Amino acid sequence: MKGVAVVGDSERDLAAARAVDARPILVLTGNGLKNREELERQGIAVECHQDLLSAAKALLHESGWAERI
Repeated sequence: MKGVAVVGDSERDLAAARAVDARPILVLTGNGLKNREELERQGIAVECHQDLLSAAKALLHESGWAERI
């Protein structure tokens, strides 16, 4: 799963992504904001997006698909 985007709002979601060498992405909805603060306290950097839509748009743009839709 190397590099596959895994989007979630909890530390558990991100830990699962890291466990399989995927790309953890934190959304700041739900539990995300609280978890981002905790990760920052622990010195753990993680890619963040405001919500699932913004994460999806970023991934589409990065892959070049945004221009095709």
